[in-house]
Amino acid sequence: MSTEVQSQASGVALRCKSWDHGNLPAMDLWRAERFYTHVLDGAITNKLGMTFRAVANGGPAPAAFIEFGRTNVGFFLQGRHEVPRPPALTAPWPCWAFEVADEELDGLVTRIRAEGMEMLDDTAALHGPIAKPRCVRTVDTEGNCIELVAAGPGKYYGHAVKGLDHVHIEATDVQRSIDFYTRYLGFEVVGEGPALVALRVPSGQHWFLHEVAELSPASAVFFSGAHFAFLVDEPMFEAIRDRVRADGLEEGPVFGPPEQRGGFARQYGAASAVNAARVEEVQGTYFPAPDGVWVEIIGRGLEEAYRGKPKVRYVVS
Repeated sequence: MSTEVQSQASGVALRCKSWDHGNLPAMDLWRAERFYTHVLDGAITNKLGMTFRAVANGGPAPAAFIEFGRTNVGFFLQGRHEVPRPPALTAPWPCWAFEVADEELDGLVTRIRAEGMEMLDDTAALHGPIAKPRCVRTVDTEGNCIELVAAGPGKYYGHAVKGLDHVHIEATDVQRSIDFYTRYLGFEVVGEGPALVALRVPSGQHWFLHEVAELSPASAVFFSGAHFAFLVDEPMFEAIRDRVRADGLEEGPVFGPPEQRGGFARQYGAASAVNAARVEEVQGTYFPAPDGVWVEIIGRGLEEAYRGKPKVRYVVS
C-alpha cells in the first residue's frame, strides 16, 4: 500500500484544528494523581464525580484531569475491567507519548526509576520516517504504557512535560483506520514502515497505526471514559457531525457500558440549579473509530476552559 494512494483516499475536506486531550483508565485514582503530578510534573485542573450528588445522579465515574503543558489528560476510575500491563515493553501495545523538555528528561527518568517502574533504556526511535532522537518507554502505576520523548529545550510555561507527542494505536485493518482518520479528522499520511503507518495530526503530533492480526487486551477491552478529543471550530464541527451521521456512525457517551448510547452537549461548570449560571454548553459529540477507539470533537478546548483555575500537585515529603 503506497503513501500516495493512501493520501488520495483521504479526501481531506474536513479537518480538526488540534489534538486537545485524551483519557486513560485508572485502577487507583489517588495513586495515578500522585504519579502524574509528583513524578511527571503535571498539575490537576479538574476532578469529576467526587461528590455524593454526582454519584447519586448517575454521573461519570470519579476522574481527574491533569495538565501537561498544552494538553490535558483525564484519568477515569474503572469498575469493570482491570488495566492489563504489556507483556513486554517492546511488544505492540497501545502507548501514549509525552513531549519533555530536553534538559528535564534525565531527571524524570530518574524519578520514574525511583518509583520502581519497569523502563527501557533511553534510545533513538524510528517510526517509519518519523525519528525521535531520545525516547524512553515505561508503564505508569495503572498499567498504561507511556513514553517520554525529548522535544527540544525549554519548559512550557514551567511544565517539564510540554504535552502529548504521539500515540501508538493497534489496527487490525490499517487501510480502514487510515480512511477513518483522514475522512473525519483530516489526518495526513506521512509515511510507513514495516507493519506501521504514520499519520500527522493537524496540530503537529503523530498517530502511529501498528498492523496486528489481533488486538491486545488493552485495545480490546472497553474502558469507561477512554477516548481522544479534538478541537474544531463551529462550522467544521457541524460538517464533521453531519458526515458522521450521514455515514451511519453511532454517537454516544464513553462513560459507561458500550450499550448506552445517545448524543450530548459538553458542559463546563456546576450543573445544579443553584449554579446554573456557571454552566456553559459547548458543542461536542463522541463517535467510534476502528478497533474500539472512541474520538470526541469539541468546540472549546480544555486548556481554555480550565485557564485560571487553581491547580493542584501532590507533594511528597
